[in-house]
Amino acid sequence: MLWILMMACSPSGCGVAEVADVDEDVCGEGELLDRGVCVPEECGLGPWGNLEGGDDAVWVLAGAEGGDGTKERPLGSIQAGIDQVEGNGGGRVLVGEGTYGEQLIIDVKFALSVEGRCSAASTVSVGESADVGSVRLGGLPGRRVAFSGVTVRGGVGGVWVKGGDVELQDVAIVGTRFFGLLVAQMGTVNTTAALRHVRVADVSNEEDFVEEVGAGIMVYPGVEVELEDVSVTGAMGFGIGIHAAEARLEDVKIADVTEGSLGIGAGGLVITDGALVTGRGVHVEDVANTGVWVFGQSPEMPVPPGPSVFDIQDLEIRGVHVLEFYHQYERAKGVHVSCGGAMYAADLEVSGVEGIAAGVSGTCSEEALLEMSDYLIEHDASAIWVYGPDAVMDARGGTIKNIGGGGDEEDVYRIAALMVFDGASAEFDELSVEDVFFAGMIVTDDATELTMSRVSVVGVEPGFGGEGGRGLHAQDRSVVNLFDVSVSDVQDVGVAVHIGADVSADGLYVEDVHRLPGQLASVGVAVQRSSSFSGRDVQISGVEGPGAVVLSGSEFACRDLRVADVEGVGFFVQGASATLTGAGELGGVEPSPDDGGGVGVFVVDSSVGLAEVSLEGVRVYGTQAAAVVVQSAGLVSIQDSLIDAAAGVPTGSGRERFGYGLVVVDGGPRQAADGGVHLYEPTEVRGGQVGVLLHGSTADLGSVTVSGSQIAVVQQDCDGVEEAAGLEDCLDCEICTLSYNHEIPDYFPTLYLRDLDVGLE
Repeated sequence: MLWILMMACSPSGCGVAEVADVDEDVCGEGELLDRGVCVPEECGLGPWGNLEGGDDAVWVLAGAEGGDGTKERPLGSIQAGIDQVEGNGGGRVLVGEGTYGEQLIIDVKFALSVEGRCSAASTVSVGESADVGSVRLGGLPGRRVAFSGVTVRGGVGGVWVKGGDVELQDVAIVGTRFFGLLVAQMGTVNTTAALRHVRVADVSNEEDFVEEVGAGIMVYPGVEVELEDVSVTGAMGFGIGIHAAEARLEDVKIADVTEGSLGIGAGGLVITDGALVTGRGVHVEDVANTGVWVFGQSPEMPVPPGPSVFDIQDLEIRGVHVLEFYHQYERAKGVHVSCGGAMYAADLEVSGVEGIAAGVSGTCSEEALLEMSDYLIEHDASAIWVYGPDAVMDARGGTIKNIGGGGDEEDVYRIAALMVFDGASAEFDELSVEDVFFAGMIVTDDATELTMSRVSVVGVEPGFGGEGGRGLHAQDRSVVNLFDVSVSDVQDVGVAVHIGADVSADGLYVEDVHRLPGQLASVGVAVQRSSSFSGRDVQISGVEGPGAVVLSGSEFACRDLRVADVEGVGFFVQGASATLTGAGELGGVEPSPDDGGGVGVFVVDSSVGLAEVSLEGVRVYGTQAAAVVVQSAGLVSIQDSLIDAAAGVPTGSGRERFGYGLVVVDGGPRQAADGGVHLYEPTEVRGGQVGVLLHGSTADLGSVTVSGSQIAVVQQDCDGVEEAAGLEDCLDCEICTLSYNHEIPDYFPTLYLRDLDVGLE
């Protein structure tokens, strides 16, 4: 049992009264029992708690009257205590428990501190006063003005720091309008402020007020400020805004920020007008519009333009919501860096954003830069957007997962883990992308450049309207550089290169590409409409359709291309040019579900031009219909290659089919003057029912070796077969004619010629 003593004050002084005996174990952890009430430990015991006096101290206690500022006869007004200390040339105002209904103005030339018992016990409340700043703090540099252990409640603006050297500690600012805490430089007096253990909550505003926001903390130009263990909850418009100032943030939390009264909203943390901010441990949760926004100059700020910089370690953003009045295509952003902004983030986590998790927009003459490392982005509508000719991103060591899906069919923001467009530049190293909708990466527009190293994309499903399922989609003259990149478990297309895009790859691995419901085939790598692809060590496997297609005036060059376990065609070229060199292998090509194809390499012209293909050092094997088919092509050169003829379908199966090595069809009329099919030693065609089949065309077989085939060389319609082949084991002409007429119509893969444009505007 513990006897409780209570100090009571009257106009004649203060005394101690005996109250009751209460079990001291009734309070929880971190609490003390004070006169029958549990209070936080930092409040201490008695009206002044842990405050200790001194020669320069003036004592204040709510409700006291006629005092002289001593502990025995305290003043009843904090402002009266401030005035008395100022008259003494500086000192301390020790504020006891209770509520003080007064505005405080501190503008002194001496060092002065106002120290409350604790923010849970000592409160300043101005009610509905229209004067801006319930507490105004100002002084001179080097002569610190300190304010601690007090709650400021109500009024238009909570605490206004106007200049000098100011410190706030253990201060709560609750239920104010316009702003919770404003740190500014008034006149020529420099302002430095230290905010420690400060809590700002429930800042609101009315529509008819001069400003439309209720900001938690505003830091204005010319200020140097430190925020440590600071929280802002329940603000309107934005949580913390730092304009043209220097700030250091440590252990800062911003939560529950809604849009302003007129629909204005910037977000959780806004850094602008040349501000320089560093920090560690910032948490932003459940805010409107933007989690963190870094940009150059805002039009309303009278300061010279300059870059704004945010250098942060351990940043977490969870839950960023769309402003209700915005157009359906305007979406929230977790991190947004725009013109004149630069952000360097290490250990970044972003989740639950109704829009873009991290965006860089450089659409003016000033660069916008975002550098990230060790980042995790998940459960967002879209992950990363980099757009505009002045936008730059450099990201290393990250994971992006569970992106897109849901929403309206027209919601284009729910489509990709990564989008780079409109002339932007981005580089990613050591990135893992998992479980996204429509596309892992989309790159589009002239002068846009993306470089990716050690990147994996796993699990891409169709987006809105059942469209898409692309591991990587590049189009519109964009440039993409890939180094050790893998794409797997994708629907529709592994890598799409479209409309003049230029993709280079040194180590590209595409596997497990599935067809969309209702379509006949997927594609491993598709290059079309005057695009180009150059690669080394490219592997394509497990595709429910052709391994690679090159169409419509495009160019494809690859060293060490390996294609296996695909359907229809391993490598298909139509009206385009392709060069395969090195230890390339194309094998394991099965017919498509409609029983078409089973061809290793298929070359054909188109209405836009002839096809030109060079195979050097390539092995084609494991096909069912034909290893290589050339139809009306301009120029095909095969050198130092091994062509294993297709296995065919044996008799007795009900769909008998010959297996061919090389088939050349209808080449003469459409070939260029120097065109044709040329085979150079030590190329070898081996096995199968027919080694080489020529129809309506001739081929320069050179010193090619044909071995192990039931028929070595057949020239359709069998005129001069023996002379052309130089072999005596050719079957009779009737069999030769029948074999061609049965097989060739099944080769042409029209189902692979779909337009792959994503339709971005």
